[in-house]
Amino acid sequence: MSREFSDSGLTDSAVDAGALRREGKSVDREYDHEIAPPEMCQVLAFPALGRRVSEFSWRVEVEGFVYQPGEVRLRKKILLRLLRRYMKVDPAEFTSPMFQERIEPFISGTEKGHCPTFNIGHGEKQAVRRTYRNGRFTGSVEVPDKDMGDTHSKSAGVALKLQVELGDQGQRTAEAPAFLIPEVGVSLVSDIDDTIKVTNVRQRREMLVNTFLKPFTAVEGMAPVYRRLADAEIAFHYVSSSPWQLYDSLSEMLEEADFPPGSVHLRNFRLRDHMLRRMFLLHRRGKGGVIRHLLEMFPKRKFLLVGDSGERDPKIYARLARQFPDQVLGILIRLLEESDEEALRERFEEHTNVWSKFRLFSTATELESHCTQLLG
Repeated sequence: MSREFSDSGLTDSAVDAGALRREGKSVDREYDHEIAPPEMCQVLAFPALGRRVSEFSWRVEVEGFVYQPGEVRLRKKILLRLLRRYMKVDPAEFTSPMFQERIEPFISGTEKGHCPTFNIGHGEKQAVRRTYRNGRFTGSVEVPDKDMGDTHSKSAGVALKLQVELGDQGQRTAEAPAFLIPEVGVSLVSDIDDTIKVTNVRQRREMLVNTFLKPFTAVEGMAPVYRRLADAEIAFHYVSSSPWQLYDSLSEMLEEADFPPGSVHLRNFRLRDHMLRRMFLLHRRGKGGVIRHLLEMFPKRKFLLVGDSGERDPKIYARLARQFPDQVLGILIRLLEESDEEALRERFEEHTNVWSKFRLFSTATELESHCTQLLG
């Protein structure tokens, strides 16, 4: 059953700094309640990633979240009011089905202490670590080739079915693909916002409107180019500063726009007043750490790093290229403004070894041309 979230009943005086401070002591208490019954929770599983660890088996890493939709507490109502005031939109827009659907995971309570089980392919159920305070669970499992059914284990990007269950009776379940990536080959790491999806991160207010009130729109031409690269057996990893709460909406956009499937890596996030404007600003070591893990996980693979000039992608990618010069084939940056090209040159051109890996593009056609050249 859907719920309607609004800031009705709050006066403007309720959202001043004093009100936030007075409510501050209760912030963490809403995450310290007793473990909710599984049937009251929702479970989300991200597409998993597997690597070959022996001649006869793969190791697959699993990640997801457990959260509990429920009553919207006063502090969350205050934050909704702040969000609406910052976005400068009509209050009626916060009652739209799209807003209700997208905001629900943000204002739901995350669930600590649950112990989901999962199985991959035809394997037996296994338990992951108990969920952390933010509701996140992680785990890994070795999958023998014999549990893969008829799947040919040496193909690029083979996807098995990952099923996660919550509760002894499987009261809540979630499914996601588990991609098995060969030791040798090419992977493409792609940012999402303003690289393949129109977000306008530089304009914070417009970014929030695009995130919560408008249908997600793919950047023109990017999906066909990515599909053609996938046809050449390039594996895809979507690494973004977008919060995990947007996974369902992002996944829907990727599917509707016909982007190739791949692993998805999003940011841990909890809605707090001081985080509203920084929703998509991930600390460098966060996003960079995810990509570094991919490089270390597949040391024999080559990588193309695709991002945009709007935020920190060039700096993150340049640092990784210095650390993994033999693995990073190219850094491909979508220019959001013409002036960004000069700024990038001034910043990186003196670092010859890194700048030689940069390729700048404004259109998907230019990106495809650069990829063709880099791949030889």
